[in-house]
Amino acid sequence: MPRPILSILLVATASLLLASIAPRALVGQTASYTLIAPDFVIEPGSPDFEARFILDSSQGNAVYAATFGVCSDESVIVPSTISQGVDMQALRNGAGPSFFAGTVTPPGGFTIAWIADFLAIDLVPPTADFEMVVATYTPVGANGDRSSLVFCSGLGNPSVSVRLYLTSTLTAPVSQHRGSALITFGEFALLAPPVLVVGTPFGATVTLHAPNPVEGFRFGLGHDSGLVDPVSVDPSAFLDTTHGGTGPELFIVDLTPAGGDGLTVECEVSIAPPFETLPAGLTEIVDIGYDAIGPVGGGCTTAVFTFRGDLGSPPVPLEVLVAGVPLPGSETPTESSIERVLPPPTGGVTLEVASRSGLPGTEVAVPVLLDTDCPVQAFSFSVVHDSPEFVLTSIEPGSAVAGLTCSGFGPGYFESVIPPGGTEGGSVLALLDFVPIGTATVLSPAAGQEVVLLHYQVPISPSTGGTTISFTDQFGNPPLAIEVTVNSLPVTPVTLSGELSIGVPFVRGRCNSDAAVNIADPIHFLGFLFPLPGSPPSILGCADACDANDDGTLNIADAVAFLAALFAPVTPLPPPSMCGSDPTSSGDPLGCDFSSCP
Repeated sequence: MPRPILSILLVATASLLLASIAPRALVGQTASYTLIAPDFVIEPGSPDFEARFILDSSQGNAVYAATFGVCSDESVIVPSTISQGVDMQALRNGAGPSFFAGTVTPPGGFTIAWIADFLAIDLVPPTADFEMVVATYTPVGANGDRSSLVFCSGLGNPSVSVRLYLTSTLTAPVSQHRGSALITFGEFALLAPPVLVVGTPFGATVTLHAPNPVEGFRFGLGHDSGLVDPVSVDPSAFLDTTHGGTGPELFIVDLTPAGGDGLTVECEVSIAPPFETLPAGLTEIVDIGYDAIGPVGGGCTTAVFTFRGDLGSPPVPLEVLVAGVPLPGSETPTESSIERVLPPPTGGVTLEVASRSGLPGTEVAVPVLLDTDCPVQAFSFSVVHDSPEFVLTSIEPGSAVAGLTCSGFGPGYFESVIPPGGTEGGSVLALLDFVPIGTATVLSPAAGQEVVLLHYQVPISPSTGGTTISFTDQFGNPPLAIEVTVNSLPVTPVTLSGELSIGVPFVRGRCNSDAAVNIADPIHFLGFLFPLPGSPPSILGCADACDANDDGTLNIADAVAFLAALFAPVTPLPPPSMCGSDPTSSGDPLGCDFSSCP
């Protein structure tokens, strides 16, 4: 391993030995930490611009260190330089952080690792606006191009994960604000309700996001005439304040333009001196009233609103007026789901048994996951497994169902049945709320929602490598259907089986596969990440044992986790701390060639 890296890690080890001050306790709230990426609007052809990345720890404790990557679209913006933010530079009385590394990582991203203070004295205090990093980007895209600015794992070699570290907590939970960089003369967007109810009017607002003051705008806005019908178009309250409250001098609307379903709007704030403009930035410009009129039948339907430049005769272009020059605008399509329509007979909803592993003689919790495009009111199903050596011992609501607030008591009704012995399987029937549709608590459209936990006892001396857990509609008396209720009607979901396998036992942290977790384990691991020139890398007999932060990847963050566990006893490694299987094995690519147990 190169000596500079070894020196840094040895200093970090010494600092953790000295870290004895626990962070302040939070009273009456759950600690939270948010990484914030910026939003930018850049005119085509603009010079390089700076993006500032922020940490909001106002609802948390002092932060010791962080690692993360930032991904973007290299066809739109390209990072060129990475530097410390002003608050990062101010740490340790202006000396800056003890360690800071920022690296541009093609394509279109960069990685960051920083440690506030090796001695854990001057940490990042709880604050809402700590400027960590300033990245300089070069815009390379065309008008209308957009790139997300996303905190991401997997960049770099070794790869970097999105993590925060506290002096007494190895990994802090992190939420993220996704930023965006938009290259445009002016972007039109429609703010509409996310859910529309058939037979009910609704309002929507058109916004304009521009990097320069705007003198006027024109656009067409298309829709499906079988789903919505526009009934009114008016200047926004902000636009009506121009010219001393008389509003724009030119405002033309066509609710039935040639060329398709939609509407057109043409506006100039001033047509004669003194000229007024709309300010740069985000401005509400037009209010539209619609009726939701359909569909009569069909599935979970979505109304799509699209800005267009081909409606009207002659066509009304999508453009903004800047300094007397019409410039092309860009747009963001808007979607709203239509409620109270017939669901499809199949599809749109998936139930999946997640795969898990366990050791002989242990109990394992196996989640059942729900993917749905529609709000779900209830569900029922049965499961069976193909090896009678395994025993289904209990069934309980998963986190997505147990966390519901139906009358404040979780799901309205949840019943499970396991025949005596539990060697065949079991059944589940759940009604999420008893109140009428429209006001009831439902499971919202989302993927990977944990709706049920199946608890299985793994045999002490299994004759097989595991068992397959499948859904069935032939279990129970009478048999229970595999159904999900959407809009008070049954939907037959797609079902996916899972595997409960016999895992290889290991102890988290025994990276060199000896009988104890000690300083030899991170040294062995660093020899894998950073082999000395001319020497082969360390051999990892059990990669799972070396995954010290249990994120499913092997990188420098695991070395930090090793050191924190060794020299700050309140930061233990994730389980298993005794000989056991990986409780988070599903989707984890790591494994063991042989057991790291003694």
